[in-house]
Amino acid sequence: MNVKIVPAFIKMAVFGIGLFGPLAAFAEPLAIVKAQKAVHVDYTPELVLVGEVDARYHNDIAFRVTGRVSERLVGVGDHVTKGQILARLDPQQQKADLDAARASVASSSAILTNASLSLDRQKALLSKGFTTRSDYDSAEQDFRVAQGNLDGAKARLADAEKTLDETILRADEDGVITERSAEVGQVVQPGEKVFAIARDGERDAVFQVFEGLLSDDLEGSDFSIWLQSDPDVKTVGHLREISPTIDPVTGSVKVKLSIQNPPAEMTLGAPVAGAARFRSERTVILPWSSLSSTDNEPAVWVVDTQSQAVSLRKVTVARYENNRILIEDGLEDGEIIVTAGGQYLYPGLKVETVLQEAE
Repeated sequence: MNVKIVPAFIKMAVFGIGLFGPLAAFAEPLAIVKAQKAVHVDYTPELVLVGEVDARYHNDIAFRVTGRVSERLVGVGDHVTKGQILARLDPQQQKADLDAARASVASSSAILTNASLSLDRQKALLSKGFTTRSDYDSAEQDFRVAQGNLDGAKARLADAEKTLDETILRADEDGVITERSAEVGQVVQPGEKVFAIARDGERDAVFQVFEGLLSDDLEGSDFSIWLQSDPDVKTVGHLREISPTIDPVTGSVKVKLSIQNPPAEMTLGAPVAGAARFRSERTVILPWSSLSSTDNEPAVWVVDTQSQAVSLRKVTVARYENNRILIEDGLEDGEIIVTAGGQYLYPGLKVETVLQEAE
């Protein structure tokens, strides 16, 4: 019979493989996630808006009489001065009315002259007893009626002259034509807008802002304003007006900033940007990838520094920004927050963290 002798060290190796092999086979590797420490910082959010330069005051210009437009002398974009002629109506009817009013004045003046002579004659005859009191009173009445008729004719003449002058449309202020609503040959009614003028002088920067952005307190009411085409052209704007109504189509609110000492390059309609700061907030800034949810509320994964196990914790988000979130409540300084890989985690899972610098 052949007997094989097995060295002791081989027996020990086989025994070791049998004893520890199964444990090694079931050992679960730690999940590797990116993380950062929670650090509360004073954060001052900035609101950047895009809008355009507009005049503080706009005037609608209209004829005061009905007529057909015979001449238009200016167009959109033209600069006009106060009193400058902008358009004319066909004055044929008004000229006819003026001629009739002048004829009426001439006729009434002649009648008054005759009545005055008749009254003087009756006065002289009455003093000598050659006429009756009744004839004198009749002559005096005729004179007064003629005087009233002449006054009425003169008033109608003044109205006719004014009406003729109103067939000429003039600018009431210096400014720029921003709108034209009538063309040559068009019949316009009294008060119907023909031109819109943006008055020279004070300028506003006008922005359309979503209502939610105005819910926070602004730090002061001054904005930095600059030209979008040339950011070196800048000035300061003061918050002047926030519209009390919301645009039903865009859901935005109109905000107007009074431009202080507008540079010459900030012409009407020029695209501008404006920036203002909100009041400082104490927050933890995390990347968007940190955000998870539980019970339909925002949450983040927190790593226990002792056990390396993760847990999901509800947090209060102060605001959402591009590529990051601002947490105002729910975290303490120094806690380890998972910033990437959270979609693969579950409560109690142990992880290995790769720490990154906080923003």
